[in-house]
Amino acid sequence: MDNDEPSSSTSFLASSKKKSHVKYLIEELPTIEHMKKRRPDLYNNWLCPNCESQQETFSHVWLCSSVSHVMNQIITASKQDIVRLIIEKVTALHPGRVSSLPSTILDQHSVWSLIHSADEFTFLDLIKGFVPKEFSLAVGIYINNPNDLKSLIVTFLDNLHVRIRDQIWSPRCELIIEKEKTLNITTRQKKRKNSSSIQNNSNTVFISSDSTLACHNLGFIDYIQTGRNWLDFTRNVSHCFLSNLVCYIVTLKIYFFSVTFLFSFNVSLVFR
Repeated sequence: MDNDEPSSSTSFLASSKKKSHVKYLIEELPTIEHMKKRRPDLYNNWLCPNCESQQETFSHVWLCSSVSHVMNQIITASKQDIVRLIIEKVTALHPGRVSSLPSTILDQHSVWSLIHSADEFTFLDLIKGFVPKEFSLAVGIYINNPNDLKSLIVTFLDNLHVRIRDQIWSPRCELIIEKEKTLNITTRQKKRKNSSSIQNNSNTVFISSDSTLACHNLGFIDYIQTGRNWLDFTRNVSHCFLSNLVCYIVTLKIYFFSVTFLFSFNVSLVFR
């Protein structure tokens, strides 16, 4: 996430990369479904700009049938890229080991599968920035130094994000821009608040069924996705915690008072 940048310095390039990585990680790219939350009046009936038949969620951007051939090319390029990075690193550090390098890495692993799965790592998880342990271990066979291994995987993910940006996301954005121009939707319009009768129901939970992240963080993600102040969620949690803590302390005090009273009462009976 830090792109190997020192904590004592600030780089605009590193900050831009980190912002992009976070958006991938929490599935917050400005997809059509995401844009509908802010301006349902402008994008109410819009669908995926590529297939024009499905809702455009984060997962659909990569799983859309209209871009499947491009995604398969990206997967092939990524397989070749990880091998190339290993060869370059080993060649620089241990030239004598070049002959024992692999031609593929986890070639049959689900991490190269273009599907959504709640049970195993797939290529969608790589896009988000999640790297399965098996992947790191497989690369670690050839790259023993932890820092070199981390640097290689960071470079691999950066290269992956450049490919999906240039070959999938940027062309998709061009289609959106063209459609907005056709409908005379300007940048100024998009920045305005929704003033039409079409409203975004703030009580509706906008969590896609394919979002594994949201499934495990319902409360916090719900507050963010429905446009409410996410600090309210933390305040509610804190208030609930403090209320329970106070109840626990009061109960504990009552218990000790009762025990002390009974002990004193029994002692007074004995000495009588």
